[in-house]
Amino acid sequence: MSARTRRVTAADKPDILEISRLTWEGHDYLPLVLDDWLNGEDSKMYGVRVGEHVIAVANLRVIENGKTGWMEGLRVHPDHRRKGYADLLTQKLIEAGKQLHLQRLRYTTGIDNEASVRLAEKHGFTRLCEVGVLFAPRPRKAPKMKAHVSIREAEAAEVYALLQRKSNIIPHGVLVHDWKALDLSLEALQTIGKDSKFHISLKDDEISSLSFAYPRRRPDLMWTFTIYADGLEGTLSQFAYNLILSERNNCTVIMGTYDAKYEALFQKSKWIPKNRWITRLLLLERKMQ
Repeated sequence: MSARTRRVTAADKPDILEISRLTWEGHDYLPLVLDDWLNGEDSKMYGVRVGEHVIAVANLRVIENGKTGWMEGLRVHPDHRRKGYADLLTQKLIEAGKQLHLQRLRYTTGIDNEASVRLAEKHGFTRLCEVGVLFAPRPRKAPKMKAHVSIREAEAAEVYALLQRKSNIIPHGVLVHDWKALDLSLEALQTIGKDSKFHISLKDDEISSLSFAYPRRRPDLMWTFTIYADGLEGTLSQFAYNLILSERNNCTVIMGTYDAKYEALFQKSKWIPKNRWITRLLLLERKMQ
């Protein structure tokens, strides 16, 4: 049976939701963003149709003032995997990126997702950076914050000004949050700030740690945060602070992104539930020019 790749429409929602239902044991976030992807002017959502049904989908979202194409939501129905449909969709998004005159394409995947990494390498994507990711029920215990560490809320403009003076706190100049990535800029911080709050600590009037976070329903209420710090102390302080915030916001699950060099700390930690999931998130990029 031949396969055809085309833009998907609202009429394809039942097929797309069925794919999502069978992804990540029903914990897929796609149903929460599907309408935005189908209707958003910045999104180009494509699907592979076989017979009467769409059996694979992926979205290309144009961000950073038309500079970057963000690839997301690649899903293939379990009954149709390992048949080249992910490859077909990836090629389609690359072609769409060329037609839109984008400078680059980017996406993130778990470093242990070997199929996704092979697919990226096949289509000319290179590894830009890695970060650690922790997904777990909200811990009842947390590392103690040192008394002299003071964390407070800040606005995007203040965070940007502080990072201009100490940009090395953001490795590779890329802000990674909720499996997405943006180049460090005031606009990027303002975009993140539309749903997230910024939390900073200062040392000698310079930024020493930063986190940004928000509560998200996926499907349980989840506290989603990213931590940047100039050392272990700042990382632990921001982590403990975000656990406090997750409790205040009645979140039952946490998903944190942090410097990958502290992965062992979270792997061995006694204050994080045993049924945690820890991986490394890989940011991939393909230059288009």
